Amino acid sequence: MNEKSEPGSPAVAQAAVGDKPKFSLVWVVPIVAAIIGAWLVYKAVTEEGPTITIVFSSGDGITAGKTKIKYRSVEIGSVEEVRLTEDLSAVEVTAKMAVGAKEYLREDTQFYVVRARVAAGEVQGLGTLLSGAYIGMSPSTDGPREKNFVGLDEAPLIEPGEEGRRFRLRADNLGSLDAGVPVYYHQIPVGRVLHYQLTQDGSISAEIFVEKPYDEMIKAHTRFWNAGGIEAELGAEGFHLSTQSLTSILIGGVAFETPETLGPKEEVAEGHEFFLFENLRAAQSPEYRIKNYYLLMFEESVRGLKIGAPIEFLGLPIGEVVDVRFEADFETMEFRVPVLVQIEPERLLGTGLQVKTQTRVLDLVDHGMRAQLGAGNVLTGGKVINLVFVEDTEPAAVGEWGGYPTIPTIPSSLRNLSADIGVIVDKIEDIPFDEIGANLNETAAGISQIVNSPELTEAIASLRKMADQLSDEVAPALNSVLTKAEQTLDSAKKQIDADSVTTHELRRLLMELGDTAQAIRTILEYLERHPEALIMGKEE
Repeated sequence: MNEKSEPGSPAVAQAAVGDKPKFSLVWVVPIVAAIIGAWLVYKAVTEEGPTITIVFSSGDGITAGKTKIKYRSVEIGSVEEVRLTEDLSAVEVTAKMAVGAKEYLREDTQFYVVRARVAAGEVQGLGTLLSGAYIGMSPSTDGPREKNFVGLDEAPLIEPGEEGRRFRLRADNLGSLDAGVPVYYHQIPVGRVLHYQLTQDGSISAEIFVEKPYDEMIKAHTRFWNAGGIEAELGAEGFHLSTQSLTSILIGGVAFETPETLGPKEEVAEGHEFFLFENLRAAQSPEYRIKNYYLLMFEESVRGLKIGAPIEFLGLPIGEVVDVRFEADFETMEFRVPVLVQIEPERLLGTGLQVKTQTRVLDLVDHGMRAQLGAGNVLTGGKVINLVFVEDTEPAAVGEWGGYPTIPTIPSSLRNLSADIGVIVDKIEDIPFDEIGANLNETAAGISQIVNSPELTEAIASLRKMADQLSDEVAPALNSVLTKAEQTLDSAKKQIDADSVTTHELRRLLMELGDTAQAIRTILEYLERHPEALIMGKEE
């Protein structure tokens, strides 16, 4: 309220009251600061990558704040914390990932520690010797998103995004099979063995990866074999040597081939299982499912016959020797060698025939089929068993020994040859050389007595006198005959003389015939025991 001042008093200033302003500029600064802070928080939240946990079996080489996570050598995250799990069985790693990696953190994403190591003939992670180990990532875009992962003990052998197909192999023995060894096609590496494991039935199961376009070469009838090292074999069929490459000699490997066939070339899907053969020769051999067992009883030396020796029919292998034993009856002093053989009748009868193969093979015995030992490799002395047909042979009964049907046997060809030559030698030895020599001496003595008799000399002299009294026409002819008779007698005297060359040579011939017969018998007996001596000679 305004009051008037009295006259003479000093003037008093009065305040003017107006309307209160709605906004003060003082608030601009904190508001702007709040907006900037909120924007920074939003940016930090939206641009920050996710935090993940990875569980490894070991923390070797992993350090918090130092170890990086990389993909194709590009850093996409870093390790923030390393700690043991509650049960102390593993190591849990907490890592901060880049924003761009968020879309690739899926259920199938894999993490692994990359360290320097030598595997399958290659040096991997050599750069980590200076920079230290890092965690590698194999991203995936399939499946739901994930933040908790279980790391791999080793880096995967297939690069992410590599095209190809996986197949399975089943083997009886491991051989040179190992994770990371190459898979060869025509001696060119086209894939790798990923891993292997022992199955419950005792066989080996392995997984391989074959790159494109070589995976299209694999069909249902493709053959895989163990290509590690050098395959060398010296057996009854000769010497064989093969290998894939120098790398396969050192570290091993697997090779495959798709042979040409008259049958259908069936395609196979990924994951198809193949049998891994022991070597190339086994892979090239046809597969036969029927295997029958027979027993052969030999009563002669089987030196050189070993387990695995082939059974041949018309020069083609149809089986192999499974076992060789010895049987003796000391009461009767009879010795025999039972040989168990395995025959694949499909080789003999053709595949796909719906017949009783066991009966059909034994029917061949009724038609004269017999088993006979033969020389497989003269160099090594290895033996084979040949199934041959003998014409006009006596019928043989098919028996049984040890639960196996038996196939009759005949002596080996070398033994038959020895027997034939032995008969000749026996006949030579039966010749009475001593008696012949004595008779020859008596004959020579009789001839000498006749030739040297004075009566014969006197008779010739009388004939000469008679010739002188005959006519001139007859005398020359008679004298000529008498002259030749005298010359013949002189020659006979020289030949039948006990000290003559002819007599000595005749006696020497008779003695050498006897020695030769004995030497032939000795040689035959040695060759029957050592047929390899025909090439290598007699051992000292």
